[in-house]
Amino acid sequence: MIRSIARLFFLWSAAFGSGFVVSIFALPWFFQWYETVRGTPLPYEGVLRFAILLVFGILFSMSCVWLFLRGQRRHWLLWWIQCVSFVSLFIVFFGDTTHRLMEEYSWIRYTTSGFLFLASGAAVYLARLYQKEGKTKRFLALFWLLIGGAFLYAGLDELMQIHEAIGAFVARVEGLPSYVTDLVTMTYAVVALGVLVIFFRSFLAEYRERTFFSATFVLGGIVYFFSTMLDTVDIFMGEKLRVLANTFAIDPAFIFSDAWSVLWALKNFFNGLEEVFEHTAASLFFCALFLLVLEKRWPWIRNAYTTSSRGRIAAKSVFFALIITLVAGVSASWPLLDPKSPVVQADMQVTRIAGYFDGLSHTDDLFYHPRWGVLLANEGKGNIYRWNNGRWGMLPDAKKVLRDTDSVTADADYVYVSDGSQGTIFRTDGKGQWEALWTKNDGLKHPEGIVMVDGTLYVIDESEKSMTKLVRGKKSEVWKPSHPLWQAPEGIAYDATTKALVVTDDVTGAVFRVDFGKSVTPFARLQNPEDITVLSDGRIMVTDNGWGAVFMITPDGNVKKLFQFHRSYRDLQGVTVDDAGRVYVVTADGFDRVSFMPSFLFQIIYE
Repeated sequence: MIRSIARLFFLWSAAFGSGFVVSIFALPWFFQWYETVRGTPLPYEGVLRFAILLVFGILFSMSCVWLFLRGQRRHWLLWWIQCVSFVSLFIVFFGDTTHRLMEEYSWIRYTTSGFLFLASGAAVYLARLYQKEGKTKRFLALFWLLIGGAFLYAGLDELMQIHEAIGAFVARVEGLPSYVTDLVTMTYAVVALGVLVIFFRSFLAEYRERTFFSATFVLGGIVYFFSTMLDTVDIFMGEKLRVLANTFAIDPAFIFSDAWSVLWALKNFFNGLEEVFEHTAASLFFCALFLLVLEKRWPWIRNAYTTSSRGRIAAKSVFFALIITLVAGVSASWPLLDPKSPVVQADMQVTRIAGYFDGLSHTDDLFYHPRWGVLLANEGKGNIYRWNNGRWGMLPDAKKVLRDTDSVTADADYVYVSDGSQGTIFRTDGKGQWEALWTKNDGLKHPEGIVMVDGTLYVIDESEKSMTKLVRGKKSEVWKPSHPLWQAPEGIAYDATTKALVVTDDVTGAVFRVDFGKSVTPFARLQNPEDITVLSDGRIMVTDNGWGAVFMITPDGNVKKLFQFHRSYRDLQGVTVDDAGRVYVVTADGFDRVSFMPSFLFQIIYE
């Protein structure tokens, strides 16, 4: 039995591992082709789904070849049921575009619960068969009855999120942290382990000769164990990968290839993979029990299935064709796997100014002023950095009053910072003291994007969908524009050529010209525009982290992609331009443990 379990586990592990490797190396090329053809960026959720489908496709292709060479009827049964499982994943991945895979209400809960209900029915039927065999089999009948009840409960739990509700109730009543839900899951696992220990001897005696059933059933348990572990170790793995990425980033010449992008959003990756593993484990449990039912009713199902010599030749041909295809795919993707620059365009001169080991953490906004140089809002550590005359340093904060430095702007005398968590606008003359100019008493709640125009500060509050006009010595004016595309205002700048404010909306993709208190007029549309800056001739430069690119917008609204970043650098935030026309762009690391990629500040020179 152990040998059979090991063989099946090795086959699946080898096929799954090779599929995962190929997905990392070959998929970036497909993603680039897809975005070119569709004319729209592929979100990370799409990256994750395509990668999982490719891995499972390779798994079943390699399994099919193995079946042609050595398969039996019961092996084919497993393969066909897993193909049904694979098709159901296709339906979920391409049918449900509303919910992320990692969410509890994704369609995958229906397929997982469906297989669990089928497994429950098969287990109860087995209990009935053993009950009919007399007193000697009643212990096994009780075992399968309990297993059937467990699968029934697990299916209901998938549909109704019972353990999440229990965990939330206990956490609320006892004042415990949110990880109580994980403890409820672990309690399930301990109870199940106890049941298996009690019945193990009877199980082993009965199924010692039914090695393929045992292997399939145990493989389902192993896959389910891994799904539970993914929900537990995602934070640990995220920290390890973050350390690894930061270590690589010590080398200024190191460029993260597109291969890293498949793992980019670890929280989504691990939680999405957990849901798929639960789905796969449920289908394996059903397959094992269905196979056992068939073997008890029709013993001939265990007879060998012979393949003709012609079929074996065809199978070997398919195997070599797969190998050639995989090698060709990796070879074609090599330019994406070994980029020379974070920017796709080869004619751009890109210089890394700062990174993680220079203090960057969840960087956000950029602003340039001739006196101050390039200012950077370093939100993760609550400070302001600047790059001026080739020197990198931090603006002093003697009393440590800054906490959540979301946006920065400046005039000839002062640097201004919005602090979203404190609801405060601070300023400094660069000598170490930060003065609170406006606070929540002035109508500020969560100030973000800011710009100073002739002594007047304009503030964006994304959470309130508002703009605030602030002038020293005057009462603040809060305005909430009414426009269907005004949903999540993000970046703000001033266009001196048209005497208008320009604002981005990172949800609707709109770029607006704003006459404060009067009108907002969209004049361009991108994907997820973030920061914005205006050149002296009226052209507008915008970062878009949906595309992972910097766009140029002409005064008449024509949009042109200026330069495209590789996938690993796609979380673009701040952008600004100095007097020499050099562009500065900041890429942000994942906030709240979403990503493990470090932050970088790049200088880009282009013609």
